[in-house]
Amino acid sequence: GLLKDGLAQNCHHRAQKSLARDIYIGDHSAVDGAVDAFDTVSLSDLLWACAEKQFLEPEFLALCKEYLIKALTQPSWWQAERFCRYPGTLSRILMAIARLSADDHTDLFQAAAPHLVRSIDEFTIRDIIPLIVAHAIAGAHDPWVLASLDARLEALYHEGRLAYLDSQEMRQLKWGLEQLGLGSAELKGDLHFSAS
Repeated sequence: GLLKDGLAQNCHHRAQKSLARDIYIGDHSAVDGAVDAFDTVSLSDLLWACAEKQFLEPEFLALCKEYLIKALTQPSWWQAERFCRYPGTLSRILMAIARLSADDHTDLFQAAAPHLVRSIDEFTIRDIIPLIVAHAIAGAHDPWVLASLDARLEALYHEGRLAYLDSQEMRQLKWGLEQLGLGSAELKGDLHFSAS
């Protein structure tokens, strides 16, 4: 319902107070009968919960992808960046969608690529791991994105950030690196030793 309304009302252009329904008229949180629409924060929470519970509703997933692709590829770079709000939410979205469905998600990963590369230095180690694993699961091999992920991971590795990972995160990272052919020999050696 709300996601379909958001698509119909082009809420991906401006999420703040853009989703209008008669029921919201007079609501204290609404402005002129409109409430905040979906953005990457709300969608990442929804999709992550669905992935954790392995709840897959194909129509919902298709609507989410359509909404995200429209938001990420809109002509106004500024509006697309406002839609994203926090780069880490894209990491959670891509990982959740990759975990939920083995369908082809090339269109979504392509739409997210410029945003991932542009924001790469803002990603923490806990954002990078799901991005690497999501790309491995989905078979997304954009060389621009992979080079950026590899460079950011190396920087985080040399800052000592891998020391904060638990064994499951290390195993996930090791698997993702193997699938994508990323990581320096030094990093993979340390990861192999730590993940064992």
